[in-house]
Amino acid sequence: MRARRTPDRKRRRAADPGLAAVEFALVLPLLVMLLFGMVVAGTVYVDHLRVQSAAHDGARAGAIAPGQGCSTAVARVAGIDGASVTCSAPANCPGTTS
Repeated sequence: MRARRTPDRKRRRAADPGLAAVEFALVLPLLVMLLFGMVVAGTVYVDHLRVQSAAHDGARAGAIAPGQGCSTAVARVAGIDGASVTCSAPANCPGTTS
């Protein structure tokens, strides 16, 4: 019985020098863009959570002590880069007694 001939590994390696470097050069930009996209998406999500928390805290402060809700929300949003808040609260909410 005759054995099959397997390709010589040394000869195959010598035929494609630098193939791994070429593949890496093709894949690296995609990986860098994916990583950058993940970082940007994470920072956007954190900013979204901060604004949502500031709105929640402002509404809670306004419900407990009318007139303090806006200042609380503005103070919470002040730490976010590029964020601005416009806030207005009625002096007397309809249906409440003071």
